[in-house]
Amino acid sequence: MGELWTLYYGALASWFIAGIVWWVRKFVLALGIELAGIFLWLALLLSYGLKARYWPLSTPGEFFLVTLGFAALIHLMAEIMVRGKGAGWMTPFAMAMLALWGKETLRTVPFPPPPAFNSIWFQFHTLTASAAYGAFLVAGATALGAILRPDREPYGLTEEMAVGYFLLTLSMLIGALWGQLTWGNYWAWNLKELWTLALWLMATLYFHVRPLHWWKGRKAWILVTFMAGVMLFSLLGTAWLARKLTLETLYIF
Repeated sequence: MGELWTLYYGALASWFIAGIVWWVRKFVLALGIELAGIFLWLALLLSYGLKARYWPLSTPGEFFLVTLGFAALIHLMAEIMVRGKGAGWMTPFAMAMLALWGKETLRTVPFPPPPAFNSIWFQFHTLTASAAYGAFLVAGATALGAILRPDREPYGLTEEMAVGYFLLTLSMLIGALWGQLTWGNYWAWNLKELWTLALWLMATLYFHVRPLHWWKGRKAWILVTFMAGVMLFSLLGTAWLARKLTLETLYIF
């Protein structure tokens, strides 16, 4: 387990330092530091998956770790696209802070997933969902950065939202197919599906109101930030809510 912790803290430090460098708009340096963090995080996921010997997206904690990896990759691509204007300077800080929660997964002993999770459709479903959540995390951090620093236009925000919206829609379609093949129904109205639907509807709302001039600027940024909060609760709070309401559910991520 020692190498996992070395990779984990290395990625954490890289992202935190990258956030500081993005703040001062040192494009090339920030790019290199964040890329180093991404490589460390990918090595962490690969090492964890090899140790577990199963698809490393089979528990909420694993899903969260992969989501952070996607967020880092999408943020890096977004910064390259806008030529390092530093619009998403909050994202590396957010990833570093959220990664602190993910370390609990590294402390647990991996166990084989249920037979239903061995389906290729489940694997595609969780992969696209994780990428979608990563894109929404970047969009939310970008919007929050614009709220905190109105002098920095959130370049790339709409593109980040579009990537997340497309991937979430694809994930829901694949998940419906997985559900039909596994349990005989496309939609079960369980807790996780309801939160996913809420997230999809909020993203849909964003694209419907974005063209309206009186929704531009701060109102749109607040909507995206709130939507990212819904996404984080879907990731981190669904299990707590299921226990609180004593609900039975097949999966909570």
